[in-house]
Amino acid sequence: DFHPGLHLLGTGGLVYLFEGKQNAALVYLEQMAPMKTLVSRTPKGQYRKIDYQRVKTINGKKYDRTILKAAEIAVKGAGDGRISVADTKMICRAVRPTKDGRSTYDPMEKATMAYVRKTFKFTDAADKAMREFIAKMGAKQAARTKAMKAVGKRPAAAMKVVAMKSAAKSAAMKSAKKPRVSSKGPTEAPEELKDLKAWIVNLERRPDRWDRVSKMLTKEVPWLPVERFLASDGTKNPIPDEDVALKWNTKCNANFADYYEWVFEDGKTWMWAADAPEEDDEWKFQEDDEDGFMYIRDAPTFNESPVRTGTLEKKATGEKFKVTLKFANRFMDPGETQLMSGGERGCASSHLRLWRLASERTENTLVLEDDVHLTFDRTGEKMGKMNGKVFTERLAAAVARAPKDFDVIYLGWSGWRGGHFKLWKEDDSGLSAEDKKFLQKAEYVWTTVAYVISQAGAKKLLEAASRAIDQPVDNFMAWEASQGRLKSFVALDAGDEDDTWAGGIVDQFDFQGDSDIKKSDGGHQGDDATEFAAAAE
Repeated sequence: DFHPGLHLLGTGGLVYLFEGKQNAALVYLEQMAPMKTLVSRTPKGQYRKIDYQRVKTINGKKYDRTILKAAEIAVKGAGDGRISVADTKMICRAVRPTKDGRSTYDPMEKATMAYVRKTFKFTDAADKAMREFIAKMGAKQAARTKAMKAVGKRPAAAMKVVAMKSAAKSAAMKSAKKPRVSSKGPTEAPEELKDLKAWIVNLERRPDRWDRVSKMLTKEVPWLPVERFLASDGTKNPIPDEDVALKWNTKCNANFADYYEWVFEDGKTWMWAADAPEEDDEWKFQEDDEDGFMYIRDAPTFNESPVRTGTLEKKATGEKFKVTLKFANRFMDPGETQLMSGGERGCASSHLRLWRLASERTENTLVLEDDVHLTFDRTGEKMGKMNGKVFTERLAAAVARAPKDFDVIYLGWSGWRGGHFKLWKEDDSGLSAEDKKFLQKAEYVWTTVAYVISQAGAKKLLEAASRAIDQPVDNFMAWEASQGRLKSFVALDAGDEDDTWAGGIVDQFDFQGDSDIKKSDGGHQGDDATEFAAAAE
């Protein structure tokens, strides 16, 4: 779950951003444990939405800008693109600014929430919380609408009782009609998966994680033979420098990551685009393009698009400045040098050792990390919950439809792939339209939570690592794919579409605040990237 950019350089503690309407405050809190909030308050302390008149147009459709901003903040620093339960509360607050029932849940908000759920990936627990919230808001809005239509026909007090009963009845009916999802997985492997075996990367000192994942896999995919693979632990055995480098350079990752910043006319940097507020205690900021820059949407065409500009006003003096959105080329040429954290080196070493194992097997090998999860709410409306049966069917179809000479198939991913390339102009995968319902060619994707690797793919990665893995391991694998040296694909779930940023047929269990791996660029955990800064050689 490695973050693709370096947005978190120098962050930590509290940052206050002010909305500017009657001293309303937009508060963004990020600490070492991920905790982010987006709220607006009146002078009396009441919650309300921030500038709720503003909209953002995407592909000709209008969405609520505040909700989109909340979602973007929620995944800030998250290389796996996922939104946590804590972040979900922030998004819900953007939708429901008051607690007194006066706020409506209008069609634009509904459309925006649908867009957020389709475009961004949630943890299992967060998706459940979001679904419950949406159902609750829909029921309440329906009750309010019905009650308002009856105004004049019934006393106001009676209307309140009717509305409450209507909402309760609606929720009860939905609960009663919801089908039970059987989690009993198939006991026999499909023909395409009969020779597949999984190795689960797990630290010896984390038996709790092994207990969870082994029980889950036994229940959901009893057909799958699994074996515990003890992860490299640098605290017990030093990791050889010839296996995994001590430092890494951002120049490769920068080709695909979010390194866009607002720059003054004199060339000095104001702020990362992903961090730029509309207002804080020092500045007021307004992009000249009302749609605003969105990395996931706009990065592929950035160089060919009109120059993006904005206006900054210094609040203390009223002085105004023009800023231009630019790519921070220093991260690509010559690149910034970072120390790899101990956890990153251990993770890379573990995968390297598994590549060695896979290179000795003629059958395909399934590599799983111990936070892999097979039971989660799937992307897309009415898709239901992922389980062992659905996982097995989608995996078998992806393997069957993949080219015979495939190297890697990512089962969980975030980033650039077929249908949503960053630099590639053509899809040379040879996949048919039907094939592409189950997998797409990978250009550059992050996360190594689960992937199928062939013997040939393992040998290619070992050759690439002959002089050490010189980046965090997901960057390393992604770079080899982007350069055409590794034939990688991503497995798709039925709800994954071209604009889905993070998808697949597995998820990651939500071990919030309990990671064994520090992120050298900050990551979604809010680790201090400056701790890993290193002088360029």
